[in-house]
Amino acid sequence: MKGRKYNRLEDGELESAEISPGFEINGKLYIPAAKAMYEYNPATDRWTQKSYPSELGYFGGGAAFSINGKGYLGVGWVHDIGADVGDFFEYDPVADTWTEKASFPGPLRDAATSFSLPNGKAMSVWGWASRRWNT
Repeated sequence: MKGRKYNRLEDGELESAEISPGFEINGKLYIPAAKAMYEYNPATDRWTQKSYPSELGYFGGGAAFSINGKGYLGVGWVHDIGADVGDFFEYDPVADTWTEKASFPGPLRDAATSFSLPNGKAMSVWGWASRRWNT
């Protein structure tokens, strides 16, 4: 993208952000990565470690999105158990806390595409599970 500036993070700045989803709330970016979550504030160009739902353990390839000032994370691969899970959590950035929500109702998957819709709903589609793509 012409005219845009991108700053590379130094190695080790984020604890394993590989295959990590992210979401945006009020102009800040949140990246849940491995067993931690980081908030990026573009106004200060700083990363800050935030709380993380410990129930997910070493988690990756999940769905993440934001709706009405809250972040959502779930349905992905938990490395500690070697399996996909349907767990879903809601993040409150003001309190820096997570609340467990209803489990994902579809087939378990990881590497799904997820996004928020203007009507206050979200979609998590496609993804990989049991050696086939889910829709």
